[in-house]
Amino acid sequence: MAKPSWQAQAKIESGLASSVEIDMMVAQHPELVALWCEWCGWRSDLAQLEKLKPWTPRAARIEMGNIARALQVHFPNVIADQMRSAIVGNWHGLNLHHIRQQYAGGTVGTDLNNRPAW
Repeated sequence: MAKPSWQAQAKIESGLASSVEIDMMVAQHPELVALWCEWCGWRSDLAQLEKLKPWTPRAARIEMGNIARALQVHFPNVIADQMRSAIVGNWHGLNLHHIRQQYAGGTVGTDLNNRPAW
């Protein structure tokens, strides 16, 4: 019996990865859920094009956890912007750890002129 090609295997793995359960914190933000679906589609396509960039259930669980952790620090719209950048930029990771701290939900204050106080 012939061994399946790496692309066939990548398609199977990608399907499993894309069906990873959405974290409860993420599920409360429909825009993030929609972007997650877009992200999974992009990563599935990439995994089937490039053997060295697999999209596995483990990778999907890690990225979902990263989104949930980012929600504890950043506003959902900031995370959504990062996810859009990842999709449009053809990144193979969301790179949520690169969101600048000044965009953290609890660290931005405003002065009397309603300007950000960094």
